[in-house]
Amino acid sequence: MSSKSIEDFLAFLRDAEQQYNKKSFYEHDKMLSDDKLEKAIKAVSAMDTKSGASQSVYVIEECSELIKELTKQQRGKGSEKDILAEACDVLTTVFVLLSQYGVSRIYVRDQILYKCNRALERYNKTGEV
Repeated sequence: MSSKSIEDFLAFLRDAEQQYNKKSFYEHDKMLSDDKLEKAIKAVSAMDTKSGASQSVYVIEECSELIKELTKQQRGKGSEKDILAEACDVLTTVFVLLSQYGVSRIYVRDQILYKCNRALERYNKTGEV
């Protein structure tokens, strides 16, 4: 990843954090509690337990497809549309996996914020992401 890409990504994270911090707790909870989304994830999670294949297998497959698309982009042959589709597939399978483990959306939110802040601090101290 080029330093320009890293800088753009870090700027995006800082902006997202500022926007996030401007919202009240109620707004955060509302942001993360789309009932349709939760119901869909739980339905897939329940269906998945009957399929015979572990959800982790699906996560691995989707991550591999995303890696393939990102690699194609590095060679100048990928498309943003395909990358976004595969990234959404990864998120979907990971959310189903988290649902199966009983992980709350607040825990996920807190971990994402923690990890983003840690990356920003590390970058500011050492220049590494």
